[in-house]
Amino acid sequence: MGGPGSGPAERAPETGPPEVGESLRSLLLEVHRARAAQVEEQAGRGATAQTLLPVRRATLEALENYNVALRLRGWPTPPQMRLDIQLLRSLCGVTRP
Repeated sequence: MGGPGSGPAERAPETGPPEVGESLRSLLLEVHRARAAQVEEQAGRGATAQTLLPVRRATLEALENYNVALRLRGWPTPPQMRLDIQLLRSLCGVTRP
C-alpha cells in the first residue's frame, strides 16, 4: 500500500485521436506542455517559420485531441480554443473542416 505502482498509472503522450476513456485532465496537460514548448521556441533567437513548424504542429495536435474529447462528451469547444486551432491550422498549412 502506498508504494510504487499503487497510484494511478501515468501515460506517455500519444499521437492520434484520444481514446474515449482518456481523461480531459491528461489531454489538457498535454495542451499546456505543447503551448509552453511553442512559447519557448518562439522566444529563442533566430526563430523562423520553419523552426516553429514542429512545435506549432505539436500544439495543434494537442488542441485537436482535447477538442475531440470535448465533442465526444457533448461539450462545446471554448471560443478561444477554436480560434487557436484555426490559426494553427493556417500557420501549419493544414486544411480541415
